[in-house]
Amino acid sequence: MKPQEFDEKAFRAIAKDAHKQHRTAEAAAEYALRRAILEGVFPPGFHLTQSMLAEFLSTSRGPISNALHTLAGERLVDITPNQGATVRELTLKEIKQSYRLRIWLGRFLLREAATLATAGDLDELEEIARRINQLDDEAERYKTIDHFYQRLYEIADQPLASMLVCHLRADQGRYWLSLHLSPHEHQTHEVVVQALRDGDLARAEEWLEEHLTAVCGEMEILLLRQYAEANEQ
Repeated sequence: MKPQEFDEKAFRAIAKDAHKQHRTAEAAAEYALRRAILEGVFPPGFHLTQSMLAEFLSTSRGPISNALHTLAGERLVDITPNQGATVRELTLKEIKQSYRLRIWLGRFLLREAATLATAGDLDELEEIARRINQLDDEAERYKTIDHFYQRLYEIADQPLASMLVCHLRADQGRYWLSLHLSPHEHQTHEVVVQALRDGDLARAEEWLEEHLTAVCGEMEILLLRQYAEANEQ
């Protein structure tokens, strides 16, 4: 997907949902833009034209401008004077660093979850993991994988660490979706559930590191290829 292309149908659906959920134009704009960025509808580097956004969201430029400044504070958007706003791009260094942080925090949360998880919790996680393997749609698989991690870290009962991981994963996920990355079939999430059942924390941590390292590596390769193609044009 080129930087100035986006899924118009998907954004129209998001805009419609935004107006249903929020009464004010500014709240609806903020919701719609944040969701479109995090779901990869607006890819990294995409120029956010206020006139276009106002048309899609059936509002004036004021609410759009306020929403963009809010998202800039969340590091989802970059605003440059006289040039407008673009969806923030992560450097390769930032992407690598964010995955290292996810591994570090993930190990901590796995250790906490291992001590608190009940048989019912693990049954629920296993069912989610099986559902992941049955889905072909990229967006649905991503949402289900997200649900798996949210449930796993909820069991750990460490809200602050969980919040940080979810923030990192959301920032990575918008690249994951825009690059159309697919989960590694050999890295099924059922592995970590079985490791927790067996009380094998070392295996669970090993799975987490292998899985996230593999995804980070694939993302890095695709981004380098994308940058090379852009420089050739």
